[in-house]
Amino acid sequence: MNPDDQNQGSGQTTSPAPAAQKCATCGQGAAGYKCAVCGEESETHDETHACGGANCQLKCVGCSQAESKCSCQQAQGESGPAVGGGEPQQGAPAM
Repeated sequence: MNPDDQNQGSGQTTSPAPAAQKCATCGQGAAGYKCAVCGEESETHDETHACGGANCQLKCVGCSQAESKCSCQQAQGESGPAVGGGEPQQGAPAM
């Protein structure tokens, strides 16, 4: 992807996932988007995605899942809110 495509003009028409955005489930960073239904990945939010724009969600950097399917919360334990709590995972959980 050409970096100039993201920043043409004074406003962006696509919605890339900036590093400042976080997974709503665990609070870790987000990198790109992932469909919660079919798993298709994209650098930008695709409102016209075949499974529906609402299913094109931020992709968690901790587990690489769409934020509604984030498995980091389970990995950290479900006893209390995970957002803002705990430290970022150092390695991927064993599968």
